[in-house]
Amino acid sequence: MAEMGVKRKPAATIAGHDGRIFATAGDSVVAEFASPVEAVCAPGAFCRVGRQVP
Repeated sequence: MAEMGVKRKPAATIAGHDGRIFATAGDSVVAEFASPVEAVCAPGAFCRVGRQVP
């Protein structure tokens, strides 16, 4: 069940930056964002969330 939390947090982070995931493969994610600004800001937030997951 812990794996589900790992998958949900990045998806929520991307959605929080007006983005959507449209492809995944292994541990990679391909996402698109509503604006270039959100596309630049999202990876930092994504990394911060990743550090919080045990």
